[in-house]
Amino acid sequence: SNPTNIEQANNKVNNKTNNNANNKVENKVENKVNNKVENKVDNKVDNKITDNNLTDNELDKNMNNKVANKVANKVANKVANKSLTKTEQTIVQLLKKDVNITMHDICKSTGLSLAWIKRNLASLRKKGIIERQGAKKNGYWIVNI
Repeated sequence: SNPTNIEQANNKVNNKTNNNANNKVENKVENKVNNKVENKVDNKVDNKITDNNLTDNELDKNMNNKVANKVANKVANKVANKSLTKTEQTIVQLLKKDVNITMHDICKSTGLSLAWIKRNLASLRKKGIIERQGAKKNGYWIVNI
């Protein structure tokens, strides 16, 4: 069977080596996925209006939940499919174990320099795998995979 347009776009994303090209293609794919999901959900919700006699508020809530779940799953699958270096994998595991871990503690655990850890954390942030929430001293890490 022929792959769908989304699968073809995902294959293109995975084959690109240039980060800028990757980002542009990923954004186009995500926009395309978002639009398709929204259209499908809109159609399904419209069809259910006559069946369920839901209020406008309930319809909006259902549609928003469905769109959010579909988009979150698509994005999560893309993020999970991105290849991580061994150092990035190690850092992700450390962040999952302790969301309050400091960069210096990561350095001690890995034996790597602070500059190298900062570089890898920046790469993980750019890929959308980690986020830093809160202040530098009192903040914590959010791991998205």
